[in-house]
Amino acid sequence: ISGAPGRRQPITSAPIWLPHPKGGVMVVFGTGANLTDADRTDAAVQTVYGVYDNTSVTRSAGKLALSGGSPVAGGRALLVQQTIGSVAAAVAAVASANANALWAVSSNPVDYTGSPAKRGWYLDLPPGERVLSNLTWFDGQLIDVASTVPAAGQDISRETCTPSITGARNFLTTINAINGSAPKSQIYAAADGAGATGAASRSETGVRSSLRDNATNTEKAVCAAGQICTDRKLLGRTALRPSWRQLQ
Repeated sequence: ISGAPGRRQPITSAPIWLPHPKGGVMVVFGTGANLTDADRTDAAVQTVYGVYDNTSVTRSAGKLALSGGSPVAGGRALLVQQTIGSVAAAVAAVASANANALWAVSSNPVDYTGSPAKRGWYLDLPPGERVLSNLTWFDGQLIDVASTVPAAGQDISRETCTPSITGARNFLTTINAINGSAPKSQIYAAADGAGATGAASRSETGVRSSLRDNATNTEKAVCAAGQICTDRKLLGRTALRPSWRQLQ
């Protein structure tokens, strides 16, 4: 994959896919690597891509046939950019050491029927951050993107008990697989319960933030309407086979 400014981006984790509402398949994947010593300090921008494969699959004479598909030409020209905003102001003001930094992700529309029709979206990660783990499903069309800034500063060419000078930083971003937009419901909040914001769709802790009661060291979940609830659970995963086709 070639990202801005035309630099090749490695893919070292598995993509995920789901049927597109207009037919074909939506394929989502992230870029980045941490395979060599040089990778650890590489500050090149890596990206999460959602690409619409508009190939039609039909059955003819007892065989499956592919037709109508076209390559995504022009690099990113046919992809809509989504962006990561600044840390939520309400959360940044939280003084507790248990507070999680939160970010908002944009929800720019992706027009798959316009002229020219868009073929997907992309989300550039901050410099040095990359996707090293497989993307997973959160709920419905929402996916979880776990990303990392690797630890750096230690000589890994020899054994040592010295800890890394710079520890790894982990992030979790939840976005819509079809258009890369933020969830419409609130699913992130500050760890200590302060400054909850429905616009947040990304956390620095690498885990989905819930509301923590520091007095009792217990966690409470945040429902879609923003209130604290005790029954918030994932609504299930998308099956490995997202659809069935009648063969006979």
